[in-house]
Amino acid sequence: MSSYKELAPKKAIKWKNVEGGSLFEDSVHFPLEYSFAKKFFIYDEPSSKEKIQLYKQMIRVRYFELEFSKIFKQGIFGQYLMLSLGQEVSVVGIMSTLSKDEHVITGHRDHAQALISGMSMNECMAELMGKTTGCSKGKGGTMHFFSPKNKFWGGHGIVGSQVPLGTGIAFALKYQKRKGCCICYMGDRSINQGAVHEALNLASLWKLPIIFIIENNNRSINVNEIRPSETAGHLRLRAKNYNMPYIAMNGHNLYDVHHKMSFALSLVRRNGNPLIAEVFTYRYAGNSENILNEIYKKITILFCFGKKSC
Repeated sequence: MSSYKELAPKKAIKWKNVEGGSLFEDSVHFPLEYSFAKKFFIYDEPSSKEKIQLYKQMIRVRYFELEFSKIFKQGIFGQYLMLSLGQEVSVVGIMSTLSKDEHVITGHRDHAQALISGMSMNECMAELMGKTTGCSKGKGGTMHFFSPKNKFWGGHGIVGSQVPLGTGIAFALKYQKRKGCCICYMGDRSINQGAVHEALNLASLWKLPIIFIIENNNRSINVNEIRPSETAGHLRLRAKNYNMPYIAMNGHNLYDVHHKMSFALSLVRRNGNPLIAEVFTYRYAGNSENILNEIYKKITILFCFGKKSC
């Protein structure tokens, strides 16, 4: 679903910060060489039919994970289970803007991206159950979904390990002069990994077509974001060190994510340069179903939302 037209606009885009206080201030930032960008794009809001489809996709992801969570709790199989309950907007809102030319890579929380990329529930469920009919022949499990035909390159268990790989995909696209770009998801803790910064530096230096998505749920297992990150709440500001444009998105607002991601995607397609997008979201489950979820929920709501219910 292409949402921006690379034509002279009939009317300029009016950018507004979504509600949410300081988290979303300075939500769209461009270095000087990108100052022309807004003039060349018109946003086409999703039609009623497209909105229904987006809703169906979110429901599909939610119920897939809820159903398997029930199976997991029955003790039928033994491994980790990484759920993304509550983060469906950051996946559906972003991936609904992609064309067939885009490639996607993510970390260990990969169920939603896999399903939205075109993988079937059967092959994903089989993989979780360790069957040979799974997408990784039953050897990968929850963290290693994989589908080259859908241009979905995993599912990677080591924190931040997918970022250098995603940068490599973007390099291949540029080197082979192919269309499209790479969408590289990472968690908020990945941004502190050394290999991630090496990848960001090379992506900027070589002008690679990649969008780095930071899914910020304010938690690393049960550790508050303030403790390990000096730029807590503003992880996208790391982009300034690499002269990249950056965008903040409200992960609770599908249309805000869709709107800003569409613009970011068109910008990268047009210029072939990297961009960082930070999505503020919330996950209803802990790091994995093996972790005490109730503790995670209480401390996350306390620090992130105060007395407001999520």
